Amino acid sequence: MVFSLRSSATPNVRSPLQAQRGSGIGTTCWSELIDDGMEIIRAELIHLGDAAFLFDQYRQFYQQKSDVEGVLQFLGERIRNNESIIFLAYAEDKPVGFMQLYPTFSSISIQRAWVLNDLFVDVDYRHSGVGSALLDAASAYEKKTNAKYLVRQTGSENFPAQRLYESKQWKKDTDLFYRFELG
Repeated sequence: MVFSLRSSATPNVRSPLQAQRGSGIGTTCWSELIDDGMEIIRAELIHLGDAAFLFDQYRQFYQQKSDVEGVLQFLGERIRNNESIIFLAYAEDKPVGFMQLYPTFSSISIQRAWVLNDLFVDVDYRHSGVGSALLDAASAYEKKTNAKYLVRQTGSENFPAQRLYESKQWKKDTDLFYRFELG
């Protein structure tokens, strides 16, 4: 797969949801057209409706209540403030997959790194290569930004996701981690 950059100064609106969300911010968009008609893009504000649609489903998968307005606000802030990188997968002009990367840094290697915090594929498109294509986009983006590594955490019982990561040569990290929750 070859990923390319595409100007989105004059965005191609893909769905009625996008048209309702306003105009794009005119930056450069990451894009890949895959042979089976699937496209992976880097989301901008114009894609907020599609991203929110998938992100709300993702949160519900993790037993959260639907909160479309909260999701729109949260993702809009991430995009406007350049606090995360969001990729969307489209098949048949429909949003079918979502991935969000957060930047971090490795002090030891003095390099950027990425946390793949969120990955979701619409239930009707699972086992069709969408998740694999999104992971390929993350890997390509990691290389493009000269990052040291890409890390992903997933639920210990999310075996389908774990099989996908292992099929893409991701290695399970068995180091001991600690977590402190505030409040």
